[in-house]
Amino acid sequence: MEIRSTITPQIMKRQVEIVTYLHKNLGAKEIRFEPAYRLWEKKQTEFQPHHAEIYAKHFLKARKKAHSMGCHLSFSGVRLDEIHGSYCNIQRNVLH
Repeated sequence: MEIRSTITPQIMKRQVEIVTYLHKNLGAKEIRFEPAYRLWEKKQTEFQPHHAEIYAKHFLKARKKAHSMGCHLSFSGVRLDEIHGSYCNIQRNVLH
């Protein structure tokens, strides 16, 4: 089972916890984190350049944890040469 999770600056330090939950409680074998590049709610902080090192540090810890549990963690990354829509379709009120 593959599960995608949207990661915001507010929860980027909880990536290990998220991986653990998704694997143990939902049986995820493939997990993909999708950083939220643009947030619509004014209360939330968008990713800024200084967040990159923090995000990467916690992502690598989470990937190591995922590997130790027998699952795979990846993330979408930035593909500036490709045109694509939002990953979680938040504007369409759907759940993936």
